[in-house]
Amino acid sequence: MEGRQIDERPMEELFLAEKYTEEELSELTGIGIDVIRRAVHIGQLPAETFNDQIIAIRREDALEWIRTRP
Repeated sequence: MEGRQIDERPMEELFLAEKYTEEELSELTGIGIDVIRRAVHIGQLPAETFNDQIIAIRREDALEWIRTRP
């Protein structure tokens, strides 16, 4: 039985990924996508962006942000 897929990547692969889209990070953590987007846009969560669009969020940055969330 295959695991659930997000953006065509199997869940097992996402757990090992070095970078995530905002949708992938939201699905993996259960944190709302709007919360993630706001954290990126106000500088709390580092991410690769282009023209105000979130391209990728590094796993280590996501983990640090999650650890420091209230």
